[in-house]
Amino acid sequence: MANSIASSSPSPIGRLPTELLLEIFATCWGPFAEMLLDAHPTLSFREELEHLAHLPLLNLAQTCSEWHGIIMSAPLLWSDIRLVNAIWSIPAELPKVAHLLELALARSNGSPLSVVLSDLEPQPSHFPILQLLTASSEQWKALDVCYDNALSDAFKSVRGRLPQLETLLIEYWGGESDLSALDCFSSVPELTTIEFYGSTRGLRTFPLAQLHTVTYLTVSMSQARDIGAVMSPLRNDACFSLELFLSQEDVAQISNLWLSPSRSNIGLLHIDLDLDKDIHPTVFDFERTVGAMFDSMTLPLLETLEVYVHFKDKILAIGEKLHWPCEQFLALSQRSSFDAHLCSLDIADVVITEAELIECLKALPSLEHLSIADHRPEGVEVGGIGYNHLITDSLLAHLVILNGPDYFTHAPLVPWLRSFVARTMLQFTDLLYFAFVCTRVSDDLLEGEYFESVLLSLDDPPRELDRGVNAARVEELCAAGKLRLEVGLAEVDADDS
Repeated sequence: MANSIASSSPSPIGRLPTELLLEIFATCWGPFAEMLLDAHPTLSFREELEHLAHLPLLNLAQTCSEWHGIIMSAPLLWSDIRLVNAIWSIPAELPKVAHLLELALARSNGSPLSVVLSDLEPQPSHFPILQLLTASSEQWKALDVCYDNALSDAFKSVRGRLPQLETLLIEYWGGESDLSALDCFSSVPELTTIEFYGSTRGLRTFPLAQLHTVTYLTVSMSQARDIGAVMSPLRNDACFSLELFLSQEDVAQISNLWLSPSRSNIGLLHIDLDLDKDIHPTVFDFERTVGAMFDSMTLPLLETLEVYVHFKDKILAIGEKLHWPCEQFLALSQRSSFDAHLCSLDIADVVITEAELIECLKALPSLEHLSIADHRPEGVEVGGIGYNHLITDSLLAHLVILNGPDYFTHAPLVPWLRSFVARTMLQFTDLLYFAFVCTRVSDDLLEGEYFESVLLSLDDPPRELDRGVNAARVEELCAAGKLRLEVGLAEVDADDS
C-alpha cells in the first residue's frame, strides 16, 4: 500500500510550477546556442540544422508528456531563428530547412522573434524559405541581416510590416547609386537601435531622428567623410558609435583628411579605430585622424566621450603616433561648452602628457568619470618610444581636495569626480593615492552614492598598496559604502597583444 502511494506521488521536479519549468527550459536553450556559436562561429550544416530545430528543446520534450506539452506550447522558447552559413550549402536539403523553419514559426505562435539571416546569395531555390521568413516580419523584434540588392526582392513584402522591430544589425553590400533596396526599412515605428555596415548614404535612409543607439562601421575613411550628416538628425540623448577599420590605403590618405562640419545633440560619442594587421603603428597618425574628427564636430549636449584604438597583433601604445589631439579637443570643448555637461571621459588607449591632461581637465569641471592609463609597451625601457608615465604623484596631487582656505588657493581638478579608472604601473606614493581617494568622499554624498577607484596593474602580480596613516579612514569609508576600491590586473585584448 505504501509503495503504491509513493509511486503515485509526483517527484519534486514534478511539483514545480509551469512558470518555473519554462525558465529552466529557456536556460537550457539559450546557453546552448551561445556556447555553440562561441566555440564554432562557422557551424556545419548539421549544427545549423540542429540550431534551427532547437534540438535541446526537442530532447527535453521527450522526457515526459507534460514537458512535451509545455515546451511545444511555449512560444517564447521558439523565438530564435537563425539562417546563416552552411544551412544554404546543400540544395537537396533546402526542403528540410523550410520544414524546420515552418515548425519553429508555428510554435512561436506570434511571439516576438530574433532573426539572423546572412551568407546568402539568393537563388530561386531559396525563395520558399525567404517567403516563409518574411511572412513573419510582423513578429520580428531584432533582425541581423547581410543585405544587398539581390535580397531586396524577397524583402519587398516587409515594407510597412515591421511594427515590433526594435533592433537592426545590417551589413549593406549594395551600391550607393541605387539605395531603393533599403526602402523596406523606411517605416519602422519602434526601431531604436541600429548597427550599420556600409556607406553613410545608406545609413541616412533610415529614420535617424527616432533612434537612441546608432553604430556605424566602415572599412573606408572616405565613407566616413559625411558622418556628420548621420549624427546631426539624431535625438538629444542618442548614443553614437563610429567604428573604423582602417587599411594601409586609408592611413596613407590621412594627411589629406577632411570631414564635413556637423552639429549634433547626441549624448554619447564612442570612437573606435581598428587598424589592419599589415599597418605598422608608427605610420598611423592618430592625432591627425581624431583631431580632424574633433575639428569637424560641435556637440553641445555631449555627456560621454570614449576613444579606443586597436592594432591587430601589435603593441597597443606606440609613442607619439597615439598622441591625444589636445589642441583640437580643447577647441571642441570650448565651442561645445563641455564645461557644463561632459560627465565621462575614457582616453585610456591614447598617450597624453600630464600637462596636457591637466589642461584638459581644467576645461571639464563637470566631469564625474575619468579613465586614463600609463603606457609601457613590452620591451620598451623607461623613457623609450611609447613609454608614458601618467599616473604620478604630481597628477594625484592635483586631484586631492584640500579643506579649509586651501580649497580656494589650490582648487582641485574635476571637483565632481565620482569614478577614477586607471591602467597603471602603480609607480606613485601610496600615501598620496589614499589621500586622493579619501578626500573625494564628500560629506554631502546622498544615500547610495560613493566614490570608486579602480587600478588595473600593468605588472603581474600587482603590488600591494600600503594604506599607512589613511588605513582607519579608508576602512571607515568602505564600511559605510561611501568608498569602493579595487586593484586588479590590466587585461590586454588578444588582438592588441
